[in-house]
Amino acid sequence: MAGPLVGYGGSIKWANGAVAALGEWGIDISVDMLEVTSFGDLWKRYLAGLREWTGSCSGRFDGADAGQKAMLTALLAGTPATVEFILELAGTHKFSGTVYLSASSVRAVVDGVIEVSYDMQGTGELTAPAYV
Repeated sequence: MAGPLVGYGGSIKWANGAVAALGEWGIDISVDMLEVTSFGDLWKRYLAGLREWTGSCSGRFDGADAGQKAMLTALLAGTPATVEFILELAGTHKFSGTVYLSASSVRAVVDGVIEVSYDMQGTGELTAPAYV
């Protein structure tokens, strides 16, 4: 996979099932930075500590979609699931890991479609695409 990718190739799989009607996803990865500066140091020094990641997705609400139903069920039950953030149409390049859904929002406006968003807290390792 070379060069830039286009967003329309992306998708989400929840617990090995596709989620319909979504049009955006994102992942944030962070590392705790542990300060180890000592007396006499002129510059602060750090060590990398624990890592964590969060994810989110949003799009049109589809109450008939099995994937969106499964996500809402997991949120209400507080159960974890595997999620895949897919980068391209072939579905072979993806980020994946286990998450808990931490929030969902459903919004309706008179001049638009009903929208839904989900926030996720990763638990454990995030697996990156093979080329990373």
